[in-house]
Amino acid sequence: SAGAGGSTAEMADTIELQNGCACCTASDELLDSIDRLLSLSARRGERYDRIIMETSGVAEPQAIRDKFNDAIAYHDPIMDLVTLDTLVTVVDTSAFLQEYESRDA
Repeated sequence: SAGAGGSTAEMADTIELQNGCACCTASDELLDSIDRLLSLSARRGERYDRIIMETSGVAEPQAIRDKFNDAIAYHDPIMDLVTLDTLVTVVDTSAFLQEYESRDA
């Protein structure tokens, strides 16, 4: 994975958010990073079929969805180029019930 600020990122297909999680502190950086990927693909003359985001284990998928919905509501130009199609959540089944039940307390 290449950081977004370094020269390796100029041609890298991976951008790492530098200031936190895509669903909270770095949520603005999320769309900026997608925009950088789109600029890269335009320079290459290639189009991405998909952009896959991998978030931390504590990320809230709803917050990411809300970020995209807000961008649509505020007519962010990037939303003419991308669509949030699918959110996939992976659950650690060995710990899920214990975590789920502890939140109700």
